Amino acid sequence: MTNSSSLYLTGLRGNFSFLTQEKNNNLPKWTKSSIKKTQTIKKLVYIISSGLTSLILTESGKVWSLANRNRFKEVPLLDADQSTFEKIRPVTFFEEKKLFVNSIAMGYGSCYYLCNGDQLYASGSNADGRLGTVKKKREEPMPVSAQDKVTKIFTGIHASGFFFVTSKPDRLYACGRNQDGELGIDHNSLHRWVPAAVKNFKGSEILTVSSGRSHSVLITNEGQTYSCGRQIANGYVARKKFFTLIPQLKEKKAVQLATGSTQTLVLTDQNELYGWGFDKNLYPIDEFIT
Repeated sequence: MTNSSSLYLTGLRGNFSFLTQEKNNNLPKWTKSSIKKTQTIKKLVYIISSGLTSLILTESGKVWSLANRNRFKEVPLLDADQSTFEKIRPVTFFEEKKLFVNSIAMGYGSCYYLCNGDQLYASGSNADGRLGTVKKKREEPMPVSAQDKVTKIFTGIHASGFFFVTSKPDRLYACGRNQDGELGIDHNSLHRWVPAAVKNFKGSEILTVSSGRSHSVLITNEGQTYSCGRQIANGYVARKKFFTLIPQLKEKKAVQLATGSTQTLVLTDQNELYGWGFDKNLYPIDEFIT
């Protein structure tokens, strides 16, 4: 998205065919969106996509969504009319409940919403407990049981779980798939249906968390990088059920990260970009593209 609020796209067209009139199956080059004026969404602040679902958050705290329900049955809600997917629709639930959406996060088939500054809601598939409830599936957002005020929410586009920070108590919580220890809760259960505290970290210490299919990575406010599960880049072949410091990045100050299914990228304050994946060995990317 540019400063003029124009939206440009690249990748597999099927993931956002509602945004462009291009007939090709994919968009190898950046292509300007062709949203009709009747679908104009003012003051976008955040756009996120996962699978065949997209969410748009506006400055006014409203959420718009699009999902291909015909090809992907575990998408979060749109509204009562589910006959078409090539159209952006407002998520009316939050307006009806008088909830201002502060931030959104999206995992694989599930969505999370931080509302009114401290209330956590989730919708979509609850496979593996990724919604933090025992209910199987919710097409309408539902409250997630948290100890107290939620301040941050995290997940990943390939993740089957999610993390959130609370202010009272000052903790980091996680729930969802835990087969490879990717929640970092040092627990033997394959899945965690009710949020559990991540040990050894206060919530106020967390800068960001991102998860892949079977691993999670955490950056503290001091810039230290930790990982758990598989593909953890710390020299261990076995899975780790708790967050472990990545020794190769110990002297680096990490400021941002992103995870794919089995890969991770970490950016430092010196514009150094590091990545790792299947080989479990950390390697520097020689050229950082600005």
